[in-house]
Amino acid sequence: MQLSPRLREHRFRRDVTLLAYPNAGHGVGNLLPNDPFYLPTGGTVLADQRARTEARPRLLAFLRSLR
Repeated sequence: MQLSPRLREHRFRRDVTLLAYPNAGHGVGNLLPNDPFYLPTGGTVLADQRARTEARPRLLAFLRSLR
């Protein structure tokens, strides 16, 4: 299920950006660095690590914009 249609349905007022990373699985969802509880789910470990590295600053910038 994609999140974007649900956000629009509930009148979410911010832009939505899909961050898609080749070969990354759902394990990329936890953007904490050096997460000791990392469990690969559907992607490669390297792709998940790369996606987390690239996505984390974008998530932090988004959260700062909410202030």
